[in-house]
Amino acid sequence: MSENHSSRRTFLGGLALGGAAAAHSPAFPAAASTITSTAEVFERTGLLPIRDKMRNDGQWAKFLEGQDLVWGRLPRQWHEGPFLGNGLLATTIYIPEGQNGVRFDVQHSEVQDHRPDIDAKYGLCRLPIGYLTLQPKGTITGVDWRLDLWNAELKGTITTDLGTIAFTAFVHSERQVMLIRVKPDTAERETAWTFTPLPSISPRQITNPDPGYQPNPPSTLKKDGDVNLCVQPLLAGGHYVTAHQEVTRDNERCLYITVAHSHPEETAEAPAVQTIKSARNRTWRIRSAVVAISSTGVI
Repeated sequence: MSENHSSRRTFLGGLALGGAAAAHSPAFPAAASTITSTAEVFERTGLLPIRDKMRNDGQWAKFLEGQDLVWGRLPRQWHEGPFLGNGLLATTIYIPEGQNGVRFDVQHSEVQDHRPDIDAKYGLCRLPIGYLTLQPKGTITGVDWRLDLWNAELKGTITTDLGTIAFTAFVHSERQVMLIRVKPDTAERETAWTFTPLPSISPRQITNPDPGYQPNPPSTLKKDGDVNLCVQPLLAGGHYVTAHQEVTRDNERCLYITVAHSHPEETAEAPAVQTIKSARNRTWRIRSAVVAISSTGVI
């Protein structure tokens, strides 16, 4: 190596000497030991020491709180709004342009077609399910939403020209159920939920239609006791079922949603209903409150 080039050892030696010299200066008593220590660690390991401030849940929660996503204006398209999911069941939330309801798209990664005899983009694709709409009585004028990253919850308020609707939503990490808790004020107590099924077709058929493509049959809306069902049959056999139920307790209204899929048998209806029944009979601990319909269990 040329004498005009300093080696790493020479550089670190100079850094250490500089630190030692600074140790005799009353103005830099702490800096000296830090520099010397850092240089020694780097010389021995090739790594710089890191101050680990993320050693417990409280520290992580505080850190992530500063990274939460917030919405102060109406998200008008799906890619402008928040999303929740657990890898299977998911939702995107927004208020479509020209409409006056909050749309919760219902999605599930196992819901797909099973027709390998045609182009995979049409025959093996993910399939649309439908969406829930929270329809207020008044006209929506603003939102104040926060996507709590640590707790994986969306919470906030929807303001209308009549009143305010507070809500919390999450998708459970292990159970295939989504819960949306709504607390409207007196002026918005007529706020209501609706479910709209989407045609069971390949999304590619919308952007690049195939004249020979055959859509799946229409879905059927029905009830199993108090549980609302949307049953979507598939041409290739099997079906997928969306189940939801709203339960009112005091001034809170809790909506439970799930999706089940089966192929080639049509056996998804019973598991979907059971998931809703199990969810509504549990105590759900969320950050802002505890949603308790019964005391048979705690999630």
